[in-house]
Amino acid sequence: MNIFRPHCAARGFLKDKPGARVVIIGSGINGLCLGGLLSQAGYRVDILEASPTAIGGHARIIQSGGLRFSAGPQYLWSFGPQDHPYQVLRHLLRGSPVTFRKMAADGFEEIMIGGAPAVSIPMGFERFQSQMIRLFPNEEKGIRTLFRYLYHLFESGKVIDRQGAYGAGMFAMKMAVLQSSLPLATKYYTYRFAGWSLGRMLDYCRLGEPARRLLYGHAGIFCEDEQDVSVVLYAVATGYYHSGAYVPEQGFHALMAALINVIQANGGRIHTGARATRIAVTDQQVRQVICRDGREFAGALFISTLSPRLTARLTDGMQEVEFSYQPSNSLHSAFVVVRDMPEIREKLYDRNIWWQAGDGKINFAPDRRGDAIKFMYVGSNIHELTSAQQAQGLSGLILFSPATFSEAQQEAAKGPTSYDAYKSSVKNQMLDVLEHHIFPGISRKIEDFNLLTPYDLAVDIHAEAGSVYGRRLTYQNLKQPFPQFDHITNLAVLCATTTLPGIAVGFNNAALLFRKLTGKAVIA
Repeated sequence: MNIFRPHCAARGFLKDKPGARVVIIGSGINGLCLGGLLSQAGYRVDILEASPTAIGGHARIIQSGGLRFSAGPQYLWSFGPQDHPYQVLRHLLRGSPVTFRKMAADGFEEIMIGGAPAVSIPMGFERFQSQMIRLFPNEEKGIRTLFRYLYHLFESGKVIDRQGAYGAGMFAMKMAVLQSSLPLATKYYTYRFAGWSLGRMLDYCRLGEPARRLLYGHAGIFCEDEQDVSVVLYAVATGYYHSGAYVPEQGFHALMAALINVIQANGGRIHTGARATRIAVTDQQVRQVICRDGREFAGALFISTLSPRLTARLTDGMQEVEFSYQPSNSLHSAFVVVRDMPEIREKLYDRNIWWQAGDGKINFAPDRRGDAIKFMYVGSNIHELTSAQQAQGLSGLILFSPATFSEAQQEAAKGPTSYDAYKSSVKNQMLDVLEHHIFPGISRKIEDFNLLTPYDLAVDIHAEAGSVYGRRLTYQNLKQPFPQFDHITNLAVLCATTTLPGIAVGFNNAALLFRKLTGKAVIA
């Protein structure tokens, strides 16, 4: 059974159209992967990117203070030699040298709660469980119960993931699990817990607040508090990267450059500054995409990697279609250049730091300017640095903290002075966390601090409401299937909103859609 729905009626559309022109709106990871596969197979590919300079969407590489930073992904899962996304990449690159290294197995995550010493989380479900039991021996029963349930939910999630079914609604996802060869116990737990949040599961396992804070640790990257984030998605993401978290040895810039090269080397074109303003439809077929600067792109097949709501706003006859999903919460992103601080490499080489204030609920929609930061991710751009930059004592930090699109938008609307003051306030809060909890003395060694708000994401990469994950990762946003574009016979929608976010997911879904469109499997 394969219930992957590319949100179009274009299944098999390219089977009998060798060399057909395909227009892809958006150069995020979905667009680049699919564009690479199609161009390599002989189709003529045009990728339209709204940004005049940046290719890659959330995965774009930005320059700040002379250093390179990956604006979004800081690590990958499912990029071991036997993993499907890695096999798809090998197919695309045909042996090109983009290699990956596994992050520190003994502690690839450092979780800091308030001012307490950091706790190292080892890689692997069983090792993670053992570490939690060692730290909280009186809660061993609840911890073992939790990890047993997480394991079953992870196994179900892998089935759903392989079929690209996350956008098909909860009923279809449950059916995919029910009709699989998974053990009966796994199917039972999936049905039982499908609608639960992580917080409800932690309550059920009767885990105390200190243990909950550590278990939640990395989950802040979902941009949801424990009471909101789906326990199924928590289990799937946790299971995947505990199976192996990787970083590109040559840096994310090398991975992105390799994908771009595949497209261009096979005759595909990436058009920057091509912001789509209309998807022109006649007789249930897209005829062309019209851009703000007047450029027009015709083709046989059109694929939008924008969110369904943004795609509908551009599409003739679809402007009034209503969507019930909520755009995901967002984050402030900071890219910091530091000189002469070797502690950064010592603490962050193949590791991440997750800091929490430690006083319970984390609000991922803060409404009051100046609220203290309750959560922050800290990573490094070590693998993006040149040898000359390292010799000069330069290093970079990547910071993420909760943010609200509407607040940033309102401040930007007041004018540059107000917006700069707003950004300065956020910067000072981030620096306060770094200075007092992670890298004392860092304030004196910072050479550049580039802060991007959710409003910047909306402007720069057309992220709906500045979202970082498409839709919120909650049960309410998973249970309903998306309204379809099936009446338009040559339009597909493929994006994080209709599936899940992440580099590995992008590779998986590009391969699935390629097979649907061409009838050819990427990996035999």
